[in-house]
Amino acid sequence: MGYRRSDTSRTSLYDAERIARGREQLDKSQCYLLDMDQTLARYRTPAVYELVHRALLSFMVDNKGYPAALKEVAFEPGFCLKGLVFDTETGDVLKIDEHGAICRARHGFAAPFLTQEQVKAKYPGGLWPKFQKMVNRERGDFFLFNTLFDVPVALVCARLVDNEDASRESRDAKGHQAAYAFLPHLFEALEHTYGPPAFGERRGLFFPSLLASPSTFLWKRPRVTSWLQAEKAKGRNLFLVTNSQVDFSEFIMQESFGADWRALFDGIVFFARKGKGFFELPAVKTPFFRLKNDTRGLACGESVCPGGGAANELGEAAPTLEMGGEYLQGHHSLMSGWLGHDPSNTTYFGDHLMADVKAVRDCTSWQAVAVVSELRAREPSEDALGATWGDFFSCDSNDAAEQPGGGGGVGGGAEGGGGWTRSFLGSVAEDLAVVCLADMDDLCPGFESDTA
Repeated sequence: MGYRRSDTSRTSLYDAERIARGREQLDKSQCYLLDMDQTLARYRTPAVYELVHRALLSFMVDNKGYPAALKEVAFEPGFCLKGLVFDTETGDVLKIDEHGAICRARHGFAAPFLTQEQVKAKYPGGLWPKFQKMVNRERGDFFLFNTLFDVPVALVCARLVDNEDASRESRDAKGHQAAYAFLPHLFEALEHTYGPPAFGERRGLFFPSLLASPSTFLWKRPRVTSWLQAEKAKGRNLFLVTNSQVDFSEFIMQESFGADWRALFDGIVFFARKGKGFFELPAVKTPFFRLKNDTRGLACGESVCPGGGAANELGEAAPTLEMGGEYLQGHHSLMSGWLGHDPSNTTYFGDHLMADVKAVRDCTSWQAVAVVSELRAREPSEDALGATWGDFFSCDSNDAAEQPGGGGGVGGGAEGGGGWTRSFLGSVAEDLAVVCLADMDDLCPGFESDTA
């Protein structure tokens, strides 16, 4: 299953000596940069996945004329595994190993896994031809599902493939359509659901549901609060760096850490755009901007969270970063005002294995800590997540035969010859992170446990 391993000896992530070495390196860091979503703040993952699935399909039905039955299809947690890829040319959902071999493939949701012969007929040698683009963090005609908010989109894509395949007769010789018409509509659904104004405008189904019942989707974080306070008391500098907008961050941090959450940090960066500029090497580096409107001290629901998104507006560019300051966007190389003259003493914590962990290692001299919730289930309902695809960390060709409609594993490394290999994202976590945590509260021994 996605959150369990039958054999932990095949990865160093569980190795006690590796963990101890990593903790020693963390202790030497002068600065911690911390992501928010699914790192500092911890979501109730199954509930969020179900909500995303429902929100996107509801948009497709209500706004794009898709069959009403799509709003009634059951959410399938077993289909939702971090690290899956949707190939927009073939319409296949794929699980890829560390060498680019396809260890499992499925066309749509209703059909069983493709057999090894079917995979190799579509993909010569059983290798995914766009693998290197993904490794290089390039954009292409594929989606890599890598975060809390996009993992269930794999299931949505599979549902929409089935819907379109059933309504169109034209197929090419390989058995798939040249282009799927639902893709532009899905992009609209994602923008409507997650776009920068969406939270302030109470747009769609996703954000209004979070606002109406935070405890359904979020854990309180008293234990992590105590750890942050203790780290700050040691003289360590703590900075929040999140892709989320100001208004949404205000809501999430208040719900998770209380009204005084800002006191936990020495500086904050909102809307960092870590996948689009913050960790890139552009010719022109995006500056840090001050917040045009000061929202500090305002409760969510007064001025931070109403419609209009005033909290997210850019102010003037900031020539330097001041301790205690709050900023938008920016570029990692412009952080010397916070990090000092030795950025190698900086550790970044994040759950996005590409835009956080791999980007940090590709573009900076910082070390990275990966927060990988798949290491350990926090609640029993998480055990079912990704079960259809097998373990998050590995590609074992024997797993496919154990699943209903199985038999579709290719796997086996660069030659696709079967057996056990690491999954692509599993290898990123193991090779590039100094420590992998199931949750930030793994760092919090002796503090009061988090409560529901």
